[in-house]
Amino acid sequence: GPVKEGLRLFNDQADMVGAFSAAAILTGLALLSIRQLRKMMPYEAWIWIHRSAYVVLYLGYAHQFSAGEDIGQGTGKIYWIGLHVLVIGPVVWGRIGVPLLINMYHRVRVAEVVDEGGDTVSIYLSGNRLDQLGARSGQYLRWRFLQAGFISQAHPFSLSAPPNSHWLRITAKSVGRFTSKLP
Repeated sequence: GPVKEGLRLFNDQADMVGAFSAAAILTGLALLSIRQLRKMMPYEAWIWIHRSAYVVLYLGYAHQFSAGEDIGQGTGKIYWIGLHVLVIGPVVWGRIGVPLLINMYHRVRVAEVVDEGGDTVSIYLSGNRLDQLGARSGQYLRWRFLQAGFISQAHPFSLSAPPNSHWLRITAKSVGRFTSKLP
């Protein structure tokens, strides 16, 4: 039966604990993605839950290499490792490499924080060659402020003024824990 076979796999097969954990994480992630549940969560919590999908990638596939008949050895193993590198490489490049290169080139820094009243602040960002970013007013960009309490999270804010070569401006209203700390 399915319960007996599941217990046998869990206890006897290498890396199946990780596979079962991945399935549990993925099931929880799917349930917490239901719109009504997600709206009740703070953005910060949702981001960390969303990032748990990366753990699923690692835990969910390790058992295929240790227990898989077709891909556990030889060219099948090389093929599947290559496919994983082709998926993981662009994710790492897009999430870490590109933002680092953009920041090193443009050196974007907070120049000024202006209180606009009513729990709203405008943040002016200066940098090098900002006109080369190709940004447009109203465009949403993900911003990560490299200061204690902010560095672990990137939040989407739109540009609230037409960009120019001297500064970019985002305006944010205090609506949660992150935005209430922006001033």
